[in-house]
Amino acid sequence: MTTQPKLCIPVTDVGLEIFKDVRTQIGAIEYKNTRYKFEDHEGLDILFESPYGIISDHLVEWIRTENTFNFLDEKQAISFSCDFGPSCRTYKNVMVNGILRSYPVGTILSEREILSLAVERCAWLRSKFAGILKFEILNFYPTGVYEHVCKPDFISLFLENVNGELLLDLGHARVSSENMGVSFDQYLDELPLERVSEIHFSKAAMVNGVWEDAHELPVEEDYKLLESLIEKLDIRHIVVEYYKDSQKLVDIFNTLYTMFRISD
Repeated sequence: MTTQPKLCIPVTDVGLEIFKDVRTQIGAIEYKNTRYKFEDHEGLDILFESPYGIISDHLVEWIRTENTFNFLDEKQAISFSCDFGPSCRTYKNVMVNGILRSYPVGTILSEREILSLAVERCAWLRSKFAGILKFEILNFYPTGVYEHVCKPDFISLFLENVNGELLLDLGHARVSSENMGVSFDQYLDELPLERVSEIHFSKAAMVNGVWEDAHELPVEEDYKLLESLIEKLDIRHIVVEYYKDSQKLVDIFNTLYTMFRISD
């Protein structure tokens, strides 16, 4: 283990419900929007995850509407993360068999166009926010929204161009590998893992015969994978992204704390 990563809980309804139960085990919290008025920050790293990707025009609109930079400053956030891509500047969400899917509106950008816009957007972000920029792997689906941006070689090139860190969502990586026809182990090995500083931890699952980022309860193999990544990578934060049962969420934190003793 090259560093002492910190357990992190997202600031959500279920997260706040169990916060006191896991307060001594965590070292960070992660906001996913600006609507929660939560103040118990003492001694915790403050992370922030955007709901929109770096290429999406919705990101710029949302940041301005939500006064996000003021929020980051007020909370003294140390990092801001958003998705790689998407591969188009605008998209629409459509319910398909009870699952939300994204489809492009307008032109799908080339790799060069994505990189150019990402560099421009990151320069703007850095002019307003002095913390770390991280980029999260997306789930690949063949809708057009995810062209280029889920490929490990493009992810490497992207991070080199913007000088960013990699946010490795294990559920997203599983979905992308399966939907791209690549083994999960191969997909992980081809990623620029040396840039990973944060891991999102939950279990993907098959839903109606399709792999989805289901945020299910992790099982033994998921814990073993996480342990192996912690041993070889410089991970600073592990964010638990399970939301369905508050007591089971407490159990996940207890298991991780016992495994790694990584609360401080």
